Amino acid sequence: MKYYAIKNVGIFKSWVECKEKLTKGSVFKSFSTENEAILFLDGVNTKYEGSTRNEGSTRNEGSTRNEGSTRNEGSTRLETEDCKNILEVYTDGSCISGISGGSAVFKNKVICSSVPQGQHTNNRGELHGIILALLNTTEDVCIYTDSEYSINILSNQYKINKNFDLIEKAKNLMKGRKVIFKHVKAHCGIYYNEIADKYAKYACSNPNVIHTFDISEQK
Repeated sequence: MKYYAIKNVGIFKSWVECKEKLTKGSVFKSFSTENEAILFLDGVNTKYEGSTRNEGSTRNEGSTRNEGSTRNEGSTRLETEDCKNILEVYTDGSCISGISGGSAVFKNKVICSSVPQGQHTNNRGELHGIILALLNTTEDVCIYTDSEYSINILSNQYKINKNFDLIEKAKNLMKGRKVIFKHVKAHCGIYYNEIADKYAKYACSNPNVIHTFDISEQK
């Protein structure tokens, strides 16, 4: 499957849908994965192996990869860390009809809300979900997310060129404790990830309120 992304418009799963939304001056590309399309919309240019054919623009988006920095600030950890005996939370983000939302799924409850300020993009929803997880616990935490962008930006693998407000807030909440990020594949039946996706979308459709749901009886 291909994904078609139009700057400042959104992502489409067919060329027919994409073409209908094109206007003069539109910047758009096709991708082999949804994650690559999301990164393109948020201005992150990574090495898309054979998947960045430009359907209608030759503009260079610029490189935002931080090639020179491998330092892992604070207490952030990545895939190789063990989450045994650490609180586990699944997070997700979404953007529907111009509203971004995020969710944090704990063992027995979900907390979700729309992004309170700034632009609304899928990546801002993803970051907001992580912030909700961090806001609602003060202990060490293992965060599962399908957002490679969020993991890389919060572990200093990408150079920051936007979303400064949410990134700064997340990093401040990460200080003084161990925060482990684990990447999970989206939409493949992982129970808590599917729950996170459901409530991130709910937050987009029901904005400006912090929602809390008991999910102890759902599984």
